[in-house]
Amino acid sequence: MKAILKHTYLLLPEQVNYSGYNKKFNVQENYIIFNKIFILYNWVGKISKRVEFITPPGIFDLNQRALLAWDLAKLMNISMPEIKLVPNDKILNFDQLAKNLKTSEFYDYNFILLSKYSGVQLEEYDFKRINMARLREIFVFDCWLGNLDKKDDDYLIDNKNKLWTIDYQLWGPIDNSGKSLGFCAKTYEINKDTLNRCIGRKTKKLILNKSKLSDFNEIIKRIRKLTNEQISERVNKYQFYKRGSDSEKINHILVVFLNERKKILEKQIIEYFNEKQSEKNQI
Repeated sequence: MKAILKHTYLLLPEQVNYSGYNKKFNVQENYIIFNKIFILYNWVGKISKRVEFITPPGIFDLNQRALLAWDLAKLMNISMPEIKLVPNDKILNFDQLAKNLKTSEFYDYNFILLSKYSGVQLEEYDFKRINMARLREIFVFDCWLGNLDKKDDDYLIDNKNKLWTIDYQLWGPIDNSGKSLGFCAKTYEINKDTLNRCIGRKTKKLILNKSKLSDFNEIIKRIRKLTNEQISERVNKYQFYKRGSDSEKINHILVVFLNERKKILEKQIIEYFNEKQSEKNQI
């Protein structure tokens, strides 16, 4: 008898966030053999709420941006939980969640973005056990992407003290302005001032207090060595759209953006680090 792989949505109330802006919930990946259920992995599902307070409002490639970030993280050996899209009809009892959602308020959720459970959000005592090399790598990676909505909650830590980075739907260009998506789905110029948005408040203090500029050299060199072919191959696995459109593709803009960002990354990191260290010394 052939084994059947099913994804089962866990309906425990404490595992469903109905109050947040986006809706997050737990999904359990089971392997069913001869009517016996074996739990393989736990995943966190996310349904994104529509952005209506920005003109033009629609961003129709949020999940694709998360998937591309994961592909690039794998390429750079950055610790990001595995991400995948699963049809909602593969998640048992999904209809019990869907009935609590107003369809018009959310982007299409025929496919659900799942992130493999890899750890817990940072608590106060966790900051003392963060691997600084990993934190620096994630910071530079986020600066490269223009991930301008980074918060301390966007890091996870597991029981082996491994640091993970999450939440990569709002980053990169949505047109040819050179600006990048960030906080509140707005776009921002990327410079030494806005790089502040690429790291959380407490994690920023760690970076500035426990780093010297040479600590960033290795990850910057790895990013700079990426070829146009490597970047293009990963971008073109997906379809990216201009803001407000679900048909006008901007894949070529993302390729150019990532190539240009890697050229100026070192200069911006140096400017940012020196300015913040100068501010710290004046206090």
